[in-house]
Amino acid sequence: MMAEVSRKRLRFRNYVPQSIELQEFIISSRPVEEAGAIIKRVLEDSARLVAEFQERGEIVNLVPEKINYDLKRNIRKKLKSLENRTKRAILKLRSENESESESESGSSSGSGSESEDSGSGSD
Repeated sequence: MMAEVSRKRLRFRNYVPQSIELQEFIISSRPVEEAGAIIKRVLEDSARLVAEFQERGEIVNLVPEKINYDLKRNIRKKLKSLENRTKRAILKLRSENESESESESGSSSGSGSESEDSGSGSD
């Protein structure tokens, strides 16, 4: 039964064992490319692809003419409802101001006419 059990090979990728016997199981890590080298390679590849597309006459410019079109499209419905709420609020404020001015003019016109009459009589 023990012969049937397959043994996995011991490997160390990120750990360096202290035992000399286990040193043989260390797997050397692959060198990591620097970010600058990666960016340089990507830019070279993209420049090569752009040149190929231009040679074939295919469209390369993928930037939309109207940059914010998708943003405006996504918030159009919200802006419309906000505009309607704003209009209603303005109408409500106007009607409140008119009712206040009417009530003030109604009460001040009665008392104001008396004061105007008394003021004009003293001249």
